[in-house]
Amino acid sequence: MLFFLGLLLAILSLAVFLAFTAGLVGFFKVKEGTSTSFELTGRYCCTIMSLENFHFENGLIVSGPGPSQTGDCRCLLRIGGWVFYLTTFVDPVKYLNQNNDDGFGKDRSVFLNQIQREVFLPKAETKQDDIPVNLRMAFKMVVVRPYEFLYRSPKDVIVQTVKIMEGVGRGWVRASTYEEIQAVKTNGGGIGNKLGQDSRDAIATIKRDWGVEIPLNSILLMDVGLLNEDQDAFAAKKRQRLLTSATAQQIMGVMLENEALSLGLNDGAAARSKLEETTEGKAKLATLLERAQLAASQKFLGVKPNLFGNADGTKLDPITATAAALISLARGGNQGPQETTDSKKTNDGGIPKTQEKSDEAKLDQEIKDLFDGGPSPNNP
Repeated sequence: MLFFLGLLLAILSLAVFLAFTAGLVGFFKVKEGTSTSFELTGRYCCTIMSLENFHFENGLIVSGPGPSQTGDCRCLLRIGGWVFYLTTFVDPVKYLNQNNDDGFGKDRSVFLNQIQREVFLPKAETKQDDIPVNLRMAFKMVVVRPYEFLYRSPKDVIVQTVKIMEGVGRGWVRASTYEEIQAVKTNGGGIGNKLGQDSRDAIATIKRDWGVEIPLNSILLMDVGLLNEDQDAFAAKKRQRLLTSATAQQIMGVMLENEALSLGLNDGAAARSKLEETTEGKAKLATLLERAQLAASQKFLGVKPNLFGNADGTKLDPITATAAALISLARGGNQGPQETTDSKKTNDGGIPKTQEKSDEAKLDQEIKDLFDGGPSPNNP
């Protein structure tokens, strides 16, 4: 009996040896950190990977223990990291048959480690400033769906992914001011959590359809700077914004003083506090500030402020309308005929009426003076 068992083993060993010699049986080692896909009679059958503490879940590579293969691998014999197969029917997928030589695979392996890429965005326009910046952004990519990566993505999938990320970067820049971009760089450079929903959807689509994941926490701003020819222009715009903001606050202060008079309060601070007590009051404060900002901007542009109505076509309240009317007066506006001293009429107390300016008129005049004496392109 032992003789026959030994003879059987010898025959099997000889058959295996002859099969290997004749090339009927192939073998392949799946190295750590890689995956290999196989085709049975020309059609995809399964993928085997070797990545510690990761497993397949419905074709997606996720962390944790579990199966290291996906698909139907019954046509293969696996012993540890070695895979044996009949060459007549089974073929390992060659990387360059499916993808370009892009650094994400070689021979019959797909690399599963994270690989970093950088993009340079010249003359990316920022929000509000319309001043272009040079920006360098980095991000990491990792293959998490080998089947989609090999069979569903374009052959230049990495090139196309980088192009999409360039668009994501420019979109973020367009939605940010230069100061906001600089603040991100100062605070570590993380961009991923600041991307809009459209950009996040684009990144999720790359993962779903092409099998390439870009972790949001890996998207980093590496460097940013203004073009030499735009540095002076940016500085000028920044100064103008600061001046506009200061002027708007001055106008807002005078408007609040007028509001205090109408409410019987002592000053603008008391008027602000009173308005903040109600929803209607808060809405009125927002309207006053909006009008003040608009007037200040128009002032710097040399445009006559247009503050006689709301955007919805309704009229302004009397206090705001009065302020708006005075703001819109041209410098050194038309003056009526001047009376002589002898012809000036006096009141019952003998005081000329021309000296009886009310507190309201004085405050209104302050608004006008802000525009008559404030800095502007036409009035340095």
